[in-house]
Amino acid sequence: PVAQLFDRVGDTLRLNSEGSPGAIISEAIDCGLIRSDGAMYVLSQTGLKVGKAQVSAQKKISASAQRVVIKFVYLNQSAGDRCCGSFLLNWIPDSDLNTFVFERSVSDGTEILTWLRLLERVGMISVDTERAFVNKEYLKLVNELLAEIRGIEVLPGHDGGMLRQVVGDIGEELALEYEKKRLKRNGYKYLLPLVEHISPIDNSAGYDIRSCAGIGKKPEERIHIEVKNTVEKSIQFTWSYNEQNVGNKLGNSYWIYCYCSSNVNDRTAKGPFRIKNPTKCVVYRDYVIERRDIFVKKINK
Repeated sequence: PVAQLFDRVGDTLRLNSEGSPGAIISEAIDCGLIRSDGAMYVLSQTGLKVGKAQVSAQKKISASAQRVVIKFVYLNQSAGDRCCGSFLLNWIPDSDLNTFVFERSVSDGTEILTWLRLLERVGMISVDTERAFVNKEYLKLVNELLAEIRGIEVLPGHDGGMLRQVVGDIGEELALEYEKKRLKRNGYKYLLPLVEHISPIDNSAGYDIRSCAGIGKKPEERIHIEVKNTVEKSIQFTWSYNEQNVGNKLGNSYWIYCYCSSNVNDRTAKGPFRIKNPTKCVVYRDYVIERRDIFVKKINK
């Protein structure tokens, strides 16, 4: 009953609490934990999950209940405005901390500060005076949400298996090594710390490595590298829809580094064969594009 819930919530508040039973109940409704049903409040499925994880009535949410709230509210697109996805799109993968980072500013508005407080309160992020970063236990969930927002769908039966993963890892290792040698060879050793391995942090960014041009009037200008590797003797790769979109946006700062004849045992490959701005080069030069797999899914109405 409505009155009983107000009394119960009121009993849990401290004397100096800034919150009111009404405000707390309204927030629970906004988060999709409960819903109004006339003279009664009813727990939602998410609310039931939080209740089971909380186990017992306490004045502080338990760690297990926090994880449920993070997964089913803050990292759930169906939670509407309570989902922090739009906010997370502004975070940057940091290869030193190996997580997503948000650089704070004195110009941060009320909305940003509110999100930082909310997400820190439930343990999803850590915040200091200069920056905030996603706690690593939530990296997988954050990546799943970002992939959903970016419209990326992993097709059933198309994960490629262990061999493809190993071959991909080898290519990225070689590309990272190549970039550092290239910058050093060109006389820009000071840029080496800016060579970052992005894919282990943000696996739907549309590129694997962030580096620097290392040439011209602006050698520090950022470039973004998608790495492709194959055990075959010729260059061949799948360029995903998401990667194409990112390549279209980044233009001349987007590269594909291709490796072939990869040897899994000694972790070597031939390459890289570098393609600048592949949106133009792949379509209009000496490459043949073959449309192969088509994913078909029936929509039940």
